[in-house]
Amino acid sequence: MKKILYGVMAAIAAIAMIGCEPNGEESGVEGPKLTVKPEKVTLAAEANAYASVTVTTDATKVVAEPQNDWIKADVMGKSIIVTALSANESTTDVRKGSVKVTAGAAPAQTTVTLNVEQSAKSTASVTVTYSPASLTLLNQIGDSMDVTLNVTGFTVAVPEADQEWLEATKKDAVVTFTIKALNPNPEVRTSQVAFTFSGSVSPAIQTYPVSQAAAVAEPEPTPKDDRIGTAYDKDGVKGVIFWVDPADATKAKIVSTQAYGPQNWCNSGYDALAITTTEDNGKANMEAIAAAAGENIGEFLSYQSCKTEGEGWYLPSRIELENLLKGYYAVDDLTLLRNDNCKNPAEMANPDLCPVGAAALAARDKFEAALVALGGEKLNQSADDVNDGTTYLSSTVNTANTTQVAYGCTGGPRISNAAKTAKSPKRYTRCIMDVTLPAAE
Repeated sequence: MKKILYGVMAAIAAIAMIGCEPNGEESGVEGPKLTVKPEKVTLAAEANAYASVTVTTDATKVVAEPQNDWIKADVMGKSIIVTALSANESTTDVRKGSVKVTAGAAPAQTTVTLNVEQSAKSTASVTVTYSPASLTLLNQIGDSMDVTLNVTGFTVAVPEADQEWLEATKKDAVVTFTIKALNPNPEVRTSQVAFTFSGSVSPAIQTYPVSQAAAVAEPEPTPKDDRIGTAYDKDGVKGVIFWVDPADATKAKIVSTQAYGPQNWCNSGYDALAITTTEDNGKANMEAIAAAAGENIGEFLSYQSCKTEGEGWYLPSRIELENLLKGYYAVDDLTLLRNDNCKNPAEMANPDLCPVGAAALAARDKFEAALVALGGEKLNQSADDVNDGTTYLSSTVNTANTTQVAYGCTGGPRISNAAKTAKSPKRYTRCIMDVTLPAAE
């Protein structure tokens, strides 16, 4: 009986020894080296906030096991990316959890714990700023302007009722607004564009006013006067006639043979100076610029270029610059040369595609030949006469953003607004003058 009892006890002892045999580090088998740096990460309160942890090990296999359902852990090479799957909605308590990191395979394994915390939700709100604070675009299809915000987490939506005339496109913190249709009304029309913000912005939904200038009586169309596009050379004054007054054929305007630039409208630091200018009177604008600038008038480069040209020359206003382009192409409406069928010289030359194109090209060539015959420079100095061609500055300051002025393009002819200064200037100055012509026969 004792022999049987001793045998049972020996068997039990053997089983106990087998059951207590440790695995990995506890078994006496040396596990791989394993460290994580940092040993604790703190995530932002927002969902999808993440942090990267560096893993150092001599093992070929590393496993990261989240110990909480709000944590995700991905092993990526020598790093572990820890992500919060949800936001911490508590405004007072830090959320705590961990990730079990294991290197190697059984029985030679090493395990460490990576502590994870997620910050409490902030109660502070972010104030959004818009630059400029409001926007007024020209009553011109294609006119556009940027608005820059101090945040990037937002969507922008033009009200459905305004989508026929206004378009908004977002890139990072910048929204570009573009006019799609003319305003037929004699009053300015305004769209309250909705911005919806994520994060701590308050209020989360805000509106931003974008206006379009009212329809105004257009200047008299460029008369079909054969003298437009011809040389003027009298008493030492040389230029090419681009406009003749439809009410008095002895009054005309010429453009200078000389182009200045590329240059900025003014030097940096003077672009925000408040200057009240007109849409249609370049002479008056020159006086307004001089009065506002005072002793700093030397900083206003386009103004100085026209003063250099000589007595009587001045920087054209927005409408005068538009009339220059109309005279250049002998059209009453520049949009005729900006539709889908007149977007390049080859199409313009095809009367089936662009009815006014051939005549416009002929008028342009006549104008350029007159400038060259006077020993001057062509109006279009760019090989790219499809898009912008050569761009010229005006004397009309944008009332919605005083750091901008109106400018005109010889290619894809149009008038728009642009900054007065740029690090790499690309715009030119061309001056105009009022002259008297003999009465038309």
